[in-house]
Formats: sequence, C-alpha cells, structure tokens
Amino acid sequence: MQAALRDAETKSRRLGETLSTDRFSLELELQRAQRDLARSEEALEKLNEEYAELEAKSKERANKVDQLVSSYICHSRSSADYFQTVEKQDLEAKLAAQIQDRLNYSAKLDEIEKASFFYLIYLLSSSYPAF
Repeated sequence: MQAALRDAETKSRRLGETLSTDRFSLELELQRAQRDLARSEEALEKLNEEYAELEAKSKERANKVDQLVSSYICHSRSSADYFQTVEKQDLEAKLAAQIQDRLNYSAKLDEIEKASFFYLIYLLSSSYPAF
C-alpha cells in the first residue's frame, strides 16, 4: 500500500510539476503575445500617422493641381482676353487712322473747294469788266 501511495504521490507531484511548467510556459507565451500585440499596435499607429500625412500631402498636391489648372484656365482666358484686347486696340487704332485720314481729306477738299471758288471768282471777275 505504501508503494501505491508513493506512486500516487509521485504521479501527483509530476502532474503538478507538469501543470506548473505548462502554466509558466503559457504565461511566458502570453507575455510574448502581449509584447507582440503592443509592438503591432505601435506599428499600426505609426502607419496611421504616415497614412494621414500622405493623405494630407495628397490633398495639398491635389489643391495645387487644381490651382494650377484653374490658373492655367484663367491664364488661357486672360490670354484670350489679352489677344481680344490687342485685336480691339489694333482695330481702334486703324479706325482712328481712317477717321483722321477722312478729316484730312475733308480739310483738303474744303481747301480745294475754297481755292476753286476763289479761282472761279477770279476768272469771272477778270473776264467781265468791273462796273
């Protein structure tokens, strides 16, 4: 009987040692998993921050592209407006030159009419004797 009791004690002790070894191993494994989880959470947080920075940069670049496109469109419109303004100024200058030419011709015509009138009077007065 004592041998059976000793065998039972030995088995119980071995079982207890196995259980405490397994418990210790599980606690170590749990601690390692917790450390891995903490590192993974830190890495995830860093990735989220990097993603937020990249997204902000992307939005900033998109805004810059929008500004450049709208600036280009405005510039294109401004260029078109500029060319229309230049063309308008050119036409206005041509019109002003034509008006000035007409005025000059009109003045010359007036002078010629006046001279011809006086010449006609001269001719008439010289062909007829004075009274």
